[in-house]
Amino acid sequence: MQTTSDRINQRMRDLGLQHKDLVAATGASKGTVTNWINGVNNPTGKRLVQLAQALKTTSSWLLTGNSTPEFTQVDDLGNLGNRKIPMHRCIMKLLVDEVIVC
Repeated sequence: MQTTSDRINQRMRDLGLQHKDLVAATGASKGTVTNWINGVNNPTGKRLVQLAQALKTTSSWLLTGNSTPEFTQVDDLGNLGNRKIPMHRCIMKLLVDEVIVC
């Protein structure tokens, strides 16, 4: 069974990111990021959201492994590929712990 640490490490490999990249993206200390990577503890709150953004995934996937690791970026007009989505849906998804850039 994969842990949060496993998923963090997987996304770092997938994206070619290093420890220092996560420190810069989240504003967390080197020690805190090391603890996430090594599975000592899990990110929470705003750091979890920042980490998910840096890893181009959702905080839900990081914590649970449910769904796919990649998130879909939505442009400022609410376009998702060829289909239009209302802006309030972007906000709703954000409120349910999805990382979507609207």
